[in-house]
Amino acid sequence: MHFRLQLIGGAAAIGTAAAYFIGGKVVDPPQRRLLRTIVSSFLVVLIISAAMLDLFYYDRLLRAPWTRSWISNEIIPGFR
Repeated sequence: MHFRLQLIGGAAAIGTAAAYFIGGKVVDPPQRRLLRTIVSSFLVVLIISAAMLDLFYYDRLLRAPWTRSWISNEIIPGFR
């Protein structure tokens, strides 16, 4: 939960700072659109990667990954 809140706060801070700098400093509308697209794409990739990390890594940690069946099936194929 702490990781998610930090990610949301960081993404909001980056988005706010980018909107301020792009909106106030860039005069050319096509260049402004391009920069907004780049920043938005970066934020989407950041949030999707954090969601994947949460779903595929942290969720597995909560399901007790140290059990023998998880080791034998996932980490070491052919382990008995």
